[in-house]
Amino acid sequence: MTDTISADQRVYRLKTDPVPFDKVKSGLKTGEVRTNDRDFQVGGRLVLEQYDRETGTYSGESVEWVISDVTDLEPYGCPGKVLLSFQTSQAEVERLREHNAELESQVIQMKDGFY
Repeated sequence: MTDTISADQRVYRLKTDPVPFDKVKSGLKTGEVRTNDRDFQVGGRLVLEQYDRETGTYSGESVEWVISDVTDLEPYGCPGKVLLSFQTSQAEVERLREHNAELESQVIQMKDGFY
């Protein structure tokens, strides 16, 4: 019997430089051009891990998205490249909710200190 993995079960872990990572994390950037070396599929989970090329180290920060579109860029003169479009995953929504709750708590504490 052969196990099959559906697209929504696939996880793609990719190194991402700090500047584009921050743009993705903030939601300003919702796409990436990548070499199509992993058979990217719509519905797969894309985990971008912040990576510093100068030091060759990971920061430990990552964000998770769901691939919403894979566009082959060969017809546009970029053989072997794809444009990955992605949207927020449920895990990322939960992370943002927790982060927002922490920020709200800090704001309340700051207000309490001023009154």
